[in-house]
Amino acid sequence: MALSANRTRALVISLLSVVGLVLVLGFAGALMNRIRGVPEYPPPVLEMSEDGEPSVSVLPSRAELGGTVFITGAHWPEGALIRLQLTYPNGDPAVTVGHTWADAYGTFRIPFVLPVDLPLLGENSLVLEARGETPRGNEHQHTLPLQVTRTGWPLVVAVTAGDDEPMAGAHVALYDAVGQLLAEAFTQDDGKATILDVPLGAYIVGVRKIDHALVRAEVEVRRRETEVPVALLPNVGGRLFVGGIDNSLTLIDTASNLSITRYEDVSQSFSLVRSVDGRYLYSGRYGGSIVRFDAATGKEDARMEIESEYSQPTFLSLRPADENTLYGLMRFQSDSDERIYRIVAIDLESRRVTASVTNIPSFGQLILTPDGSRLIHVGHLSKTITVLSTNPLAVLRSIEVNENPGRSVMAPDGARLFTTLIDSGVLAIVDIREGTVEQGTTTSAGSIALALHPNSENLYVLNGVLGYCQVLDPETLEVRDTFPVGQRPRAMALSSDGHYLYIAEESNPTLHVIDTTNYQQVDAITLSSRVRTLEVPN
Repeated sequence: MALSANRTRALVISLLSVVGLVLVLGFAGALMNRIRGVPEYPPPVLEMSEDGEPSVSVLPSRAELGGTVFITGAHWPEGALIRLQLTYPNGDPAVTVGHTWADAYGTFRIPFVLPVDLPLLGENSLVLEARGETPRGNEHQHTLPLQVTRTGWPLVVAVTAGDDEPMAGAHVALYDAVGQLLAEAFTQDDGKATILDVPLGAYIVGVRKIDHALVRAEVEVRRRETEVPVALLPNVGGRLFVGGIDNSLTLIDTASNLSITRYEDVSQSFSLVRSVDGRYLYSGRYGGSIVRFDAATGKEDARMEIESEYSQPTFLSLRPADENTLYGLMRFQSDSDERIYRIVAIDLESRRVTASVTNIPSFGQLILTPDGSRLIHVGHLSKTITVLSTNPLAVLRSIEVNENPGRSVMAPDGARLFTTLIDSGVLAIVDIREGTVEQGTTTSAGSIALALHPNSENLYVLNGVLGYCQVLDPETLEVRDTFPVGQRPRAMALSSDGHYLYIAEESNPTLHVIDTTNYQQVDAITLSSRVRTLEVPN
């Protein structure tokens, strides 16, 4: 008897230990879920309603959209076949649930999932129809509203013009708190764009339309339809031309950051340059042709074949001094398969090369002074900066620098040239009149692009290796600020008003839009191709 009692006691203790372990593990799992941020949902157990009628409960799914519905019925004969159907209040079918049988207690339970794309008009927007047939052929029927608990709600963005008139065709984008694009839509004739099934939370809405200033607004989506009023003001922005590595050319409106147009098979060279007056943009192509674009509309204005004795000329950099003369760097292969470069003047009316300078040491950037009297060639592989006169086209001086110079920018006075020395990262100032070189601050090896603010208050230096941009004083070269710009940036352009910097990465077809007042990214433009070159024509 004592042995039996001991065994019984041991068995009870073992069972209690197992139950305790299960409870502890369950509590630990719940605690870990809470720590990890995993949402907790009530178990799918239903109680009978007080009046004995069927009751319905909806539990949200982990996908956040849709839900699983569990139904418990009452007063159904055992073995009754129950068919269920969800309908809208007007009687139109919504979802066919299926069928089941009542158990010995006259109850039933059936789970089903509401489709994510099921149109819902709010709570109590669906009706459950349960029809039962007993083994003897008697029919039972219950109809009740379905209590729908949803985790996504409609967000309506109502866009008006400055005169409070609804604006159709505006682009609406929804971003999360870190700036990731979640959804896009366009406003209809009533000026409204609706984004369905937006989970509860805080978001940023960006609204754009060509030649209207970009508007960004914060919005909190709650358990109801949320409407956000947005007023767009006209703002004829500048234009940004983007040359892609797939030989495409895309025109961006810098007021709205929207693409205006895109051309295929256009820019097959390294050049994408503007006229001095900002009216036209020129792109050189293999074979010696030049494509001219209207800078305001982005439409191709002319396609010109240049008559030249050079074989396979390539326009690497082009700068028109006026509407009739264009300067370009020509490359061709000699009989000994050596690359030879010439700087030429092209008359656009006759489409002929009218003057040329030979023995140019390497390929490189061409920069025209504001008055058009001087042409600067930056020899990227020759450690040389060449200063030429434009009338006549002739070399005035060659300025030696210690390293190969990178992309350069001309000061508004037309006398100073800012250039980066690629290997050391030193920012040099070249006096093109005196032929002197002043080595200024050291930025960092890998600095590949420069931009100068229109009022010359800031000089921007882009580092393509370390992934940041420095803000310098153009007079003292003192570093004023530094901000990150992604992985391996390769090209940079400044809007004509100096308010935005556009920066492209080497392996990412996205333009980062940086506000120059606080150096924060305010937008991102998704392109169809990685970027080769950027140009602001006005």
